[in-house]
Amino acid sequence: MRRVAITFLVTLVAFAGSLGAAPIKVVFTDKEWAKLESFEGHSLSDAEKRFTQKKWREAVAAYDAFVMEFPESKAIPYTLIRKGLALENDDKRFKAIEAYQEVLDYFPNVIPFAAPALYYIGRCHQRNDDMDKALRHYAEMANDEDYATHPLAAHAICELARNLMKQKRVPDAIKYFRRVAVEFRKTNIDARRDAMPYVIGHYIRTKPSEPELRKFYIEAGAFHHSVHGIPDVLDNDWAYWSMVKGNVRHYGSFNSEQEKERKKHYGYWTPLLDGKFKENDDYRKDIADMFFLAFDLLVRHLVADQKGVSLLATLLEAVDRCLAGKEVERQFIRLGLLAPTATFEKQPIQIVFDFIARFELPDLQRCQIARRVSDASDKNGWIVEIGFSQAESQ
Repeated sequence: MRRVAITFLVTLVAFAGSLGAAPIKVVFTDKEWAKLESFEGHSLSDAEKRFTQKKWREAVAAYDAFVMEFPESKAIPYTLIRKGLALENDDKRFKAIEAYQEVLDYFPNVIPFAAPALYYIGRCHQRNDDMDKALRHYAEMANDEDYATHPLAAHAICELARNLMKQKRVPDAIKYFRRVAVEFRKTNIDARRDAMPYVIGHYIRTKPSEPELRKFYIEAGAFHHSVHGIPDVLDNDWAYWSMVKGNVRHYGSFNSEQEKERKKHYGYWTPLLDGKFKENDDYRKDIADMFFLAFDLLVRHLVADQKGVSLLATLLEAVDRCLAGKEVERQFIRLGLLAPTATFEKQPIQIVFDFIARFELPDLQRCQIARRVSDASDKNGWIVEIGFSQAESQ
């Protein structure tokens, strides 16, 4: 149980990252400085001057002198935190832990100082390569309803999440990362930025779920470094779906042994992304490329078994049925099936010609088709005439 709370007049400006983040600043406001007695203010100013000059040992001595001279000062919690930071900077982490522990022992309810003290103790242990002790302090901070609201708690929770990832406890880790991205979206942007990719990657690739991704997007205030406004309906929101598309591709790299995973990945996301923003050629082209990636496993299987035109025709008919009414995608996917197969059989090239003749294609699609057919035919020395020059396709 905590000790009785005391009043404090010190403001903590703590916006630190994890171990590699910029130093944390602890400051008095002008209003709070004005409330100090003149001798009290002079003594603390002297200690602050030495801290600013990075004369760590002199600063520690000056903070100790302040505590001895003004034991009832409202600035004592602040002074102990500054003393601890000076000791840390002087590589005296065990001594720093003692200073931070004093804050917890005597000022446990002064949350803006007690919470950082608990985090700094964990950080000292982590820097001393004692992760067990570090994690215990981080967990205590994360589980305390008051301390857990402090911005530094976000870094403690991220460390807990990373440890869970090492233990292969991915769902538990994602809950922690999600908590950081949502609860600290306005108070600790650095931690939010660290946590966000884990959650996005989880819902995009590890456990694909557009409903969960959408929910997280709303809770986190978009996926930018800072919170953005979000419309009530996202079904046709450009910011949301372009973000989804970009992350599908970002997390969509697979090696040669992950073909099933790739097909599953693009097979899930491509239909969800399809049918939107038809006036945007760049968006539509990206979706067409995703159709290629989703169906390429079938193409490779077809080519490897050399089943011939009959199986190809059956597959093309299936594509036509599945993509009825989605002309651009249907055109691209058909060509994606045809062009690789043409490296084994000359006959499908004629199907490409027939296919091109069936549609009035925009220049963008015509150039894409020319390039793909040309690439497929050049591998076998075939000359392909498709009604417009090679230069037009470059």
